[in-house]
Order: sequence, then structure tokens, then C-alpha cells
Amino acid sequence: MSGSDPIGATPFAGDTGETIEVASVAASVVSAAQRFYERMQASASRLLAKFATGTVVLRKQIRTETDDELSPYTVTETALPRNTVVTGYADRLIDGNMIRIGDRRVVMDAASLAAAPTTSDQLAIDSVIHAIIDVKPIPAAGVAAVYIVQARTAGAA
Repeated sequence: MSGSDPIGATPFAGDTGETIEVASVAASVVSAAQRFYERMQASASRLLAKFATGTVVLRKQIRTETDDELSPYTVTETALPRNTVVTGYADRLIDGNMIRIGDRRVVMDAASLAAAPTTSDQLAIDSVIHAIIDVKPIPAAGVAAVYIVQARTAGAA
């Protein structure tokens, strides 16, 4: 082998003695992982559609450059599809600090969103405004299948 071979094209001997390319193995692994995440996302979408609850609207606050200091944000509202599940938290999880009585656990289909929700956004759950406290993509790495959002009442819409 010459010293100019790129690392990804360096052949090595497998257990059976055959020579395989590192780059082709890496590409196969990435392809398999992507197919797995796509199947997981499709399964999540089907299940969320089946068990959907309530009407949920995602409210994104976007900072705009204006001369009016009293209205520095533009709010865009996106009605989420019916594949969003809203539940409460189990009593054993409510500690009064991180999770409070009345907090909602919202499971959102990642495929139905143009962008991930953030803690600067709000949710209107059955017309009641909730602040987003926390957002967790599932799985934590790779393509998100769902977002689990912790929402807390912020006032009536």
C-alpha cells in the first residue's frame, strides 16, 4: 500500500481472509442505520395518529427587526396534525421543581414538524397556552422520530 491511499479506501482482511474496503463497510452501516430510523419514524407516526388527543397548536416566536420596541416578536402559529398525544405526568415523577402538578407531557411526531420545538416556543393545548419547559428528541442521536415536550400552563388563550 502506498502512503497516498485515503484512509477510507484502505483495504483490510476480514475474519475469512477476504479483503474489504473500510469505506464500503461504513457506507453500509450508515445506510442500514438510516433505514432503521426511517422505519422507526414511520411507526411512531402511525401510533401517534392512532392515539392522538386534543388540539395542539405550536406557537413560534420569531424575533424581527422593528422600530417598535413594544412588539419585537412575530408569533407564527402552526396547528399540529392530529398525531400528537398529550398526557399528564405520573404522581411519582412530580417533584414540585422540575415537574410540577399540571405539567403536560406532549409527544409530537417529528416528521410532521418543519423544525424542532424549542423552549422559546409555546403550545396551545385545547386553547390554553403552555410554555415549553423541556424538549427531548427520541432517539437522542440520529433522525428524531418524536419529540417529548414538557409543557407548563402559562395562561388562557
